[in-house]
Amino acid sequence: MAVVGPLVVEAGPGPARSPLVVRARGGRLPGRSRFSSGVDRIEGEDMGDGSNSNGRRARDHAVAAVPNRRTGATRRTLIALSAAALLASTVTATSTAAAASPPGSVDVAFGTGGATSLPGGSAHSVVVDPYGDLYAATTDTAADPPTVSISKLGPDGSIDPTFGSGGTATDTRPGFGYPEDLRIAVDDLGRVTSASIEEVGGELHLVLRRLLASGSPDPAFGVAGVAEPVVLPSSISDVASIGGLIAAPAGVSYVALVSSTVDVNEGTAQHTGALLRFDEHGTNDAEAPLPMVRERLENGFPVDTITRDDLGRIYYASARNPRVEVRRYDADLRIDPVWSDYGVAIFRPPYSTGGIIGIRDVAIRATRDGLYVASDFIKVSESPEGLLSDGAFVGRLTYGGQPDPGWADGGVVELWPGGLDAPRLVDAEGAIGGGLLVVQGPSSGSNGGTLRRLDVSGRWADGFGANGSVPLTGLSPSGTAAVAGDHVVLVGGTASGAVARSYSVDSPALPVLPTAPTVLARGSGAATVTWQSPVPETDSISYVVTVRSAGVPVRTFTSRDRILDVDGLDPAVTYTFTVAAVEPWGRGPDSPPSRPIVLTDSDGGPGTVYVPITSCRLLDTRVAGARVGSRLRAVAVRRPAGVEAQGGHGGGCGVPSAASAIVAAVSAVDPSGKGYLRVGAGVERPPATTFVTFAGTSVTNVGPLTLGTGRTDLGVQAFGAGTDVVIDLLGYFVPRVEVSATEGAVYVPIVPCRIFDTRVNGAAVRSGVTRTIAVSGDLAAQGGNPAGCSVPDAAIAVEGALSSVEPRSGGFARLGPAGDRPTATVLNVAARRPVATTSIVPIGRPRNGGAGLALLARGVESDWVVDVTGYYLPRTDPASVSGSVYFPATPCRLADTRRAGGPVTTGSVLRVEVSGDGPVFAAQGGTAGGCGVTPAASAASLIVTAADAEGKGHTRVGPAGTPAPGATVVQFRRGASASGGGSFGLGSGAVDLRTYGGPTNQVVDLQGWFELLDTPAEQR
Repeated sequence: MAVVGPLVVEAGPGPARSPLVVRARGGRLPGRSRFSSGVDRIEGEDMGDGSNSNGRRARDHAVAAVPNRRTGATRRTLIALSAAALLASTVTATSTAAAASPPGSVDVAFGTGGATSLPGGSAHSVVVDPYGDLYAATTDTAADPPTVSISKLGPDGSIDPTFGSGGTATDTRPGFGYPEDLRIAVDDLGRVTSASIEEVGGELHLVLRRLLASGSPDPAFGVAGVAEPVVLPSSISDVASIGGLIAAPAGVSYVALVSSTVDVNEGTAQHTGALLRFDEHGTNDAEAPLPMVRERLENGFPVDTITRDDLGRIYYASARNPRVEVRRYDADLRIDPVWSDYGVAIFRPPYSTGGIIGIRDVAIRATRDGLYVASDFIKVSESPEGLLSDGAFVGRLTYGGQPDPGWADGGVVELWPGGLDAPRLVDAEGAIGGGLLVVQGPSSGSNGGTLRRLDVSGRWADGFGANGSVPLTGLSPSGTAAVAGDHVVLVGGTASGAVARSYSVDSPALPVLPTAPTVLARGSGAATVTWQSPVPETDSISYVVTVRSAGVPVRTFTSRDRILDVDGLDPAVTYTFTVAAVEPWGRGPDSPPSRPIVLTDSDGGPGTVYVPITSCRLLDTRVAGARVGSRLRAVAVRRPAGVEAQGGHGGGCGVPSAASAIVAAVSAVDPSGKGYLRVGAGVERPPATTFVTFAGTSVTNVGPLTLGTGRTDLGVQAFGAGTDVVIDLLGYFVPRVEVSATEGAVYVPIVPCRIFDTRVNGAAVRSGVTRTIAVSGDLAAQGGNPAGCSVPDAAIAVEGALSSVEPRSGGFARLGPAGDRPTATVLNVAARRPVATTSIVPIGRPRNGGAGLALLARGVESDWVVDVTGYYLPRTDPASVSGSVYFPATPCRLADTRRAGGPVTTGSVLRVEVSGDGPVFAAQGGTAGGCGVTPAASAASLIVTAADAEGKGHTRVGPAGTPAPGATVVQFRRGASASGGGSFGLGSGAVDLRTYGGPTNQVVDLQGWFELLDTPAEQR
């Protein structure tokens, strides 16, 4: 929000076309009382009845802000209206918006009926400046002396009278401007540079001029705005043309020249190209001759032969039959030896192996998607007579210099019909939906021609004329074209003279903006990337992933899913990834980039590392939203606004877009009866994995949760009864390829070890009083192991199992780092109902010493037990090489005794296979073939449910084949089910469940697994 005098300006979120709202703060407001397009929203205290909602007299004006339909994000129109004018203008604006020209039709709102007359007899070039204004270049060869004119038009096609003299700057320098040889370009400061070929005394001169934004000659450029002419050698200049003009930042200009020597008798022409660089003062300070000799069957001149990418590199396209060659230069016009094959990329149009006998004019355009190349050509028909016919094509190169296999049909689209002039390319990135516009004039020079549109996939754009093609009735597009907002402006000749004509290229809306991609795994030259999108997956939406090196696009990939395997990249190069959504009408903006990565096996590696945080509330249905029932509830984790809107922490919890899993405490608060919660990734129905079970009282369970890659991070669903749900975030896992080698923490599982037991030391935990629990040293004084539990001083967090033993009253418990007052509930306790949970808890180190945990109970009179099942080491610690990284998984059932084996009785041991595959998983009631846990897994994150217990008891879990563990995971009672979880070390890929009490059925669900930090790829 910005405050400017009496105005409050609020820019809405989202793409450039989102509303911009301006409200009156009081006083009389300046501004124009006309609309340039439809109104998004009007806010003000004067709503026509003379009073506001408080009954006070309204102020004089209401104010609207109108996103200019023509200029998109570059221009906004502010309107101040009186009460009477407001209603009338709103009606007018609505009518105008409703009558907007459909895509591909003449934009009748431009100029007069879609066109603006230009001075002179021939139109050559049109450009758009950063503010949406247009500049058109024309010549008048009938005048004496001939003139070169540049006119400035507003986005609506009106002549800007403040530019030059009445809207036109005219140069009457003696000379002759060839119709194909006048180009203009505008730089980042709004200065207009023109280049023309002029004949003086029988010699051909290249003349550069530069105008200030006012239309007056730039005194800092050459002499009075005209650079010293470059005389073209007569030996190679029977015919000369300008292949292109670029106005780069800092006042630097580049001109491409093509000089020709024509052999009329042989019907051929030899061409020599040159690139020239002019500094900010108009001095020709570099020249690069180009080996561009080619044969032709008829005369003609190249169009748009040069282009510039975002890094300032120059590309020059030329024809050498039967192919097109593209060279790349740096800003000083030195050939780039790493570009394709020694600085030259080869592009072969259709029929290059047989029918092509002559490539004529070429065009090139650098866009965010890649490098577009076009040409017209002559080919031999397939008829017995072998007649000649002409055609044209458009192709796309990657920024690595190769045909883009993901665009159109192997990177090439043939244009139809023939009989048209060389194509001119217009980047439609500025238009809604993006893509490419192609303009072709008639080869005969008569009025006509065609405007075509290709979408970002290389298909003819739906809804744009007939099959993506619009006839340019009555217009011979002799010059270039430019996109301004949602329309394209062409200049050319008509029966009544030179004009600028506008065509609409609008589309329904910009596709959505995905999140920055996250790299899930990578190898040598390969990676797996994923991203989120704020809309559900549909058949109509796809995605374009762009791979960049040093900010330059090198490869693009398309995907229907929100996850993509990328390969074929250089393992020694640093890359970033962006993603854009593609709808049938076009492509949306690129997402923010991913973190830079190097695609090697040794750097980063697969798996995720843990980042503990101060507990933060993600969801509270008691504050916002209804109770959770059988309808799936979406839960935002990474989006700050979404977290706050669902009753969570204002401003979100700081979970980065790269996070692939979180550790959270999920509470069913005051459920209406008996039931359970399932929590899954994304908006799909959560898998058959119970996370929380409840029976009329509040219950909490803690554990890792895998995040979705779609629109929604988590989905939660209640079965059996409705309940309020509270989710508190305790930390998150991020792929280690997304962080530096010193960020995050790795897990070290241990044999469960007791650190705290009030039944042994007899020290009560009073309600409302925080109790500090040590995690290392002699723990006998607090009822723990006298020899300690081997938690090193460097550990930053522990995985601890908290149990309420024989509670005599109900309430809740919180567990956090020592020195802080815990804020996240990890356990809800009901009287006479023992309960347990496992949580990852940061280790606190208060200034007065005593590193450990803090336990806070409210309303609970109970004995307490805390067992440690593992700890987390920072990656900066040398001992972290013995740690493990986490692999989040789609929740998956490993075992279910209800399906196989029946209830487990007291004292029995249930072995549950976790890693590997095979029939053993179906035999233990789990998912057939297993859950994809690799043989290298060192530990697993599990949810254990005691289902339909026939008696009171508890369950303990430990590595298979080890002595009975001391950590209780689940406390259960007769007639009810209970769930608990944690991360447990594996013994030979399995765990042992020991049941005490019961009998009860046991259900084991996988949330993810851990592997040693340095696990070789071949062992996974």
